[in-house]
Amino acid sequence: MIQTLDLQALIDGVVQDVLHATAPTSVNVVVPPGFGDRIIGSAIVGRLRGAAAGLPVAELTMDEIPDVETFTARLAAGLQRPFVPNTVDPDLALKSLLRAGQRPAIYVLRRFHCTLDTLPAWMLACLRTAEEDELARAVVLAPASHRRLKRRWEKKGHPLVVSDYGTIHERRVVSLLEGPALAALCPEGVPRHIHVYALKLTGGYPEALDRVIRAWRRGGAPVKLDRELRMRLQQEATAGLLHFAEWLDHDDDAFFQDKVVDVHHGYDRDDALDALRQHELRGLLLDGEELRAASLGPAALERQRDALMRTGDPGGQRQARARARQLYVRADYAAALQLISADTQRAAPATELLRHHATIMQILTDVEPGLDTDWSGLLKALGDAQRWLGKHAEIDETGELQRRHVELSQLARTIQAVSDPRVIDHLTAARVDGGVDLDRVRAALFLLTLHLDGACKRHGVAGALRDALALPEQLLRVWARWQLGLDYYCAPELAPAVVEAVTQAWNNPTSPLKLPGEGECFPSLWSFALCIGVLVEMHGHGARAPEATAQDMAKTLQFLAARNDPAHALATAKRSLRDKYFELCDRWLTAVFAAAQQKVGDVTRGDLLRILQPLPLMEDGALDWSPAAPHS
Repeated sequence: MIQTLDLQALIDGVVQDVLHATAPTSVNVVVPPGFGDRIIGSAIVGRLRGAAAGLPVAELTMDEIPDVETFTARLAAGLQRPFVPNTVDPDLALKSLLRAGQRPAIYVLRRFHCTLDTLPAWMLACLRTAEEDELARAVVLAPASHRRLKRRWEKKGHPLVVSDYGTIHERRVVSLLEGPALAALCPEGVPRHIHVYALKLTGGYPEALDRVIRAWRRGGAPVKLDRELRMRLQQEATAGLLHFAEWLDHDDDAFFQDKVVDVHHGYDRDDALDALRQHELRGLLLDGEELRAASLGPAALERQRDALMRTGDPGGQRQARARARQLYVRADYAAALQLISADTQRAAPATELLRHHATIMQILTDVEPGLDTDWSGLLKALGDAQRWLGKHAEIDETGELQRRHVELSQLARTIQAVSDPRVIDHLTAARVDGGVDLDRVRAALFLLTLHLDGACKRHGVAGALRDALALPEQLLRVWARWQLGLDYYCAPELAPAVVEAVTQAWNNPTSPLKLPGEGECFPSLWSFALCIGVLVEMHGHGARAPEATAQDMAKTLQFLAARNDPAHALATAKRSLRDKYFELCDRWLTAVFAAAQQKVGDVTRGDLLRILQPLPLMEDGALDWSPAAPHS
């Protein structure tokens, strides 16, 4: 996938600089990790050899060279010059080699950042002097500029005060083709939508892109980009960008990693974007107001986690906990847990409370709330948190946190106890003694509220309608059971007057409406809804009913026929239909709450939605409820 790099212009510029007739110079080429430095280095060597009329060009990989003697011997072999080892004075041997030719030595040094891991700083001074004396021309490939390399070396104890290598070099930074040009380079056999998604994840960074495409091929080259495939490709992209993320900063301060994570999470975006625009790789990092590679944020966060939680680094652990708190406030509970999961030391109470509450909130919110929630897992997490709180009772002086834990636990037990897939119907069923179970009523209202709230927040029109398909019928069944005592699954004996009124409301002689016998299930939503409309009129419930009359109910049923297409096919939908549909659901849910309040007292949607607000953290030894503020 290296062909996606705009290599031609880069190589042309490097060769022109090194072999210029009147003003030749050395070149530093910044090749970010994952951008194919071996392929780029070999391509430059090949072009130099072809353009230099047979002049030897040496190519050395610095992380493969253990000492000065090996460096000098390989340089001599590449330059095709005689070399006599001098173990007593290796400096003299290197200088002699560089002076031995009739023309300047030309060499390409790959992975230059590894040089001082095994070689002395004086060697760089020797090379620099040779270049200043026009005895040598170098092409140096490294993952960062010499300015940043120098700072990294200084952190390792290599000050380079005298041998400030690279000040006379031209600098070139590997670039990428723009988005449309990259998209046009779709590999053979890869569907365009898969290639576009891979580009979105990786920004077109060559080796990460290649890794994602290879993973797609290994998985059988599926055409459908479903949720499972997206997650797998995201994981591959993140793994492929880890090394790139590591090199965002010149040392261990992780400043630019922080800013990448901020942009990814939308935290202080303007400040973070301004900072990233100062980075030497800004053209690779950003695409307008967004990260060019969507998976770079998760990769930077993972690198931060590894670095911050390093054993014996209390400062790093403090940074990790601060970042985890920030992620919690932004409702990214999984990332917060990942960041502090490696903290195996005895954690402070603030960190332990964050861990407990992030676990609880992740279980509650990372799935379709209510329908997919792991209620057993939630009860276990709540139990762990309550036991921990019992040992730190001084934290919860007012008992408010304990009440929140108890409220969530009761809700979880009530819903977990239902084995019937039609959970809301089961929760709203009358007790044997005919009484009302407050916990079951609240649980049913909670699930109905969450479902409507989640569907309303869905961005896509068609997707939002599909999410809410079951709501109108479910709301009608709940309201009828609570307000009229009418059970959809077990009809009473219908009085002749009711049957006559329902038949008139149906008003379709060519297709007689079927009605249930006593104890039978209603055969359709239409028969059930029209019975409700008739009973509402007969009993005077119009002001509190989903629809005030049977005629109004019949009109609404005509509108609800719009559910047929999205229920049985992949169908498009208009915004106007979506808005009208959700207005209906909202009005019917209001009627359900009114019916519930007659049984259990005042309970509102806001009361139930607050259950999903973030649980408090600790600040300065006391509970801090501010994380819930953005969700109020």
